[in-house]
Amino acid sequence: MYWVDSTIVPFLNEEGEVYQYLSIDQDITEHKKAQEKIEQSELLLRKITSQVPGNTYMFEMPEGGLPKILFMNQGTNPFNQRFNIADTLTDPQKPWEIVYADDIAQFNIAMQDACRTNSALSFQYRVMINDELQWRWMQAVPDIEKDGKVVWYGATSDITPLVDYVTSIEQIIYDVAHVMRRPICTMLGMTKLIIDDQLTAAELKQHSRAFII
Repeated sequence: MYWVDSTIVPFLNEEGEVYQYLSIDQDITEHKKAQEKIEQSELLLRKITSQVPGNTYMFEMPEGGLPKILFMNQGTNPFNQRFNIADTLTDPQKPWEIVYADDIAQFNIAMQDACRTNSALSFQYRVMINDELQWRWMQAVPDIEKDGKVVWYGATSDITPLVDYVTSIEQIIYDVAHVMRRPICTMLGMTKLIIDDQLTAAELKQHSRAFII
């Protein structure tokens, strides 16, 4: 069995009726085999990347335009179940619809700078899905092909739990600092009075007792 690409041309007589056909065939078996291998490789890649917690992708960045996504695969993160990744392959505007409005400008700047310098991209941004705010981390590296075209490979992942954890730690540190500020200030004030020899022994004893209580 082999594959052919056929072009069939009809011949008409003086009455406009077809009286014969000319078939021009080209053997495309090797082309078909190569195409099947590419499809099998892509299917295998999708199976492998479908088990990672983030989204994997490949895209081009036209100058002054939106990224043209060549490949994107859904991972296991629940984020992917609420956002149709397949739509991004046909509509470059789709990924921007969920990016938090306040982050879009910085997102654009980061991507354009990375493309202009052909340097690695690392950017943290927010997305809004079903009125739920999430943090994502985008990382990508450029690859310059033989024809000079730059293709980017990377992934995005959900870092919302990490951001929430850092925020909680910062709040704890703030609360601890706020609680400790008053007694420390009091101790510093008393230390200064003692150093400056402005307290009598009786006053020092009285203030120390009040401070301990």
